[in-house]
Amino acid sequence: MNKGKLVFLDSGTIGSDIVWPDFSALGEVVMYETTRPEEISDRVADAEYLLTNKVVIRAEHIAAAKKLRYIGTIATGYNQVDTDAAAARDIPVCNVPDYSSQTVAQHVFTLLLCLTSQVCELSASVRRGDWSKSPHFSYWFRPITELHGKTMGIMGFGDIGARVGYTAHAFGMRVLAYVPRPKPVPTTLRSLLSVWKSFFGRRMC
Repeated sequence: MNKGKLVFLDSGTIGSDIVWPDFSALGEVVMYETTRPEEISDRVADAEYLLTNKVVIRAEHIAAAKKLRYIGTIATGYNQVDTDAAAARDIPVCNVPDYSSQTVAQHVFTLLLCLTSQVCELSASVRRGDWSKSPHFSYWFRPITELHGKTMGIMGFGDIGARVGYTAHAFGMRVLAYVPRPKPVPTTLRSLLSVWKSFFGRRMC
């Protein structure tokens, strides 16, 4: 195998808790914590494999990388890459469509529970001594809203939307999903949807 060079322009954006796979089979591996716009062309000049998260790769950067064979975006989107310039050189541009689906779904319910259970406000109130001053043992800051029986509307029913809906179903919520352009659901979701397909009035796939 002809080994080349892999360059990651902004590895610092991923976080310190990530265990990276062994890229050494591809050849030399260079990871930059951050990369400023004026540094891109020099850093990609001899790269065959290029990884980016938020660093914008323009046509002039692709032109400067004479050996470039692959561009990978460590994100769900790839709008930070000039795909027309890459296509003109037959360079594939790949993304990671499923890398954050579970994390986003978890974050949705982190925020939702913060709003409905008033956890942040209640904690601050208790720390101020409001519970100690209360004449009742059962102290609450504001009324708590139960999710069970409520309806969640989801705009878009891709992988993230489906995972959010699945989690909502676990809370006993009714889920309404809107898909502007219905299309077959990816195979990886079929087992997920089969668990709760009867929960919807009609299937989207």
